[in-house]
Amino acid sequence: MQINFAYKLVNRSGIALLGIFYALPVSLYASTEITPRITATQTLFSNTTIASDENGQLTSISPGFIYQINQHKSQFLFDYTFNQERYTGLNIDKDEESHNLSMLYNITHISDHWTSQVLSNIIRASVSSDGVQSFDSLINATNTKELRTSAVKTELTRDFQQIFSLNTQLLADYADFEDLESTDSVGFKLFLDNKLSLKKLFWRTELSSIKTNSSVDSEQLNSILVGLNYRFTTKYSAFINSKVDDTSDDKLYEKATIVGLNWFLHRNSFINIGAGVRGSDNSYSLSSRFNRKRLELSVNYNETVTSSRNEVITQFADETGVINTFQSLNIIPVLQKKTDVKLLFTGKKSSLSVSYSSVRKIIEDTDSPEENTKALNLSLSRKLSFKSSVEFKYQVQDSRSSEENEVTDFRFVYNRNMSKKMKLIAELIHSTQDSNILENEYDLKMFKIGISTAF
Repeated sequence: MQINFAYKLVNRSGIALLGIFYALPVSLYASTEITPRITATQTLFSNTTIASDENGQLTSISPGFIYQINQHKSQFLFDYTFNQERYTGLNIDKDEESHNLSMLYNITHISDHWTSQVLSNIIRASVSSDGVQSFDSLINATNTKELRTSAVKTELTRDFQQIFSLNTQLLADYADFEDLESTDSVGFKLFLDNKLSLKKLFWRTELSSIKTNSSVDSEQLNSILVGLNYRFTTKYSAFINSKVDDTSDDKLYEKATIVGLNWFLHRNSFINIGAGVRGSDNSYSLSSRFNRKRLELSVNYNETVTSSRNEVITQFADETGVINTFQSLNIIPVLQKKTDVKLLFTGKKSSLSVSYSSVRKIIEDTDSPEENTKALNLSLSRKLSFKSSVEFKYQVQDSRSSEENEVTDFRFVYNRNMSKKMKLIAELIHSTQDSNILENEYDLKMFKIGISTAF
């Protein structure tokens, strides 16, 4: 019954129907696997807010399953969990139900030339950066709702006479929060270059047009980029890019020109850095990656005309977004300035992951305040034995718009494999929110112990 309900949620977009249509012909040589699972968790908590000081318990039962089909030219993954939570000890005892769903379908129509992808997701997320926030607990968060997204992309790639490369993408997606307005978009992207000619001077061009609709408004974003690159050696090249974005906001209709340098250090390491102007303001770009045996580091900065809604869809598609907790489906065009820093060290028994992200969204054509969000994530893990490990997590996210909210979360996690398909998880958690609105603040301490098993 819960599975059928989750299917209906995804099916509202109509996009999931395309994935099901693609999935109908299953080859006799397909590998099919279904893995049911269930997790039971008991949590003791102490929660302090300006209005109350509560101590209670949370019992959570989360059944679910993973369904996979692997064929020669297609892969299908459907991961669903139903969460049933029972709170006791609060001023008002309550039950909570939520759904988590992730569907991914990749299909190759013509090898090396034509591919398609279908995505669908359901998670709980905050509807804005205002109000009471939480990373994963519903005890305090008052503005969380189920966020449902679906997207489909079909991509055509073709090389002509070993000189030109053409890539065309057709896109459609859907997103909404439960009980709130729905949004959808359709568009295309086109990329053309003559890099295959191996000439020292080569060009590239990018063209995109995306129309986004909500129940009350619509927005059209058209972009065109023209670039020239010059190869000095196999490791060094220079570039100049000029881009124009056409939106309903005339203040964002400005030409951005960037001049920069590409430096390929070795096979998996590079630096692309540029500087220029956007209208009358300075503009910068940076893309870099450094790989060693046990160390990976990436530093990126970009300025793009986009929307809060588009960033939500993008994060689900690439799963690389650091800021993935406080979402918005606002379709108003914004100038987004984003910095990402990621560091990963992997040892024989220990690993360290550090990521930092800063996002500034400048809304030119309305009286709405700027949206500024900064996030820091740190994770340190170590294997104690073949069956057990420990992990320390630290997360902080600072969001500033009409309100100023900062959520800090500390966790110490112990994992132990009881058997091949059964795992024990114990967590100590301390989570707080500081805000310029006293009603938003809380101090939450939790101890969780759970058992997860697959069948």
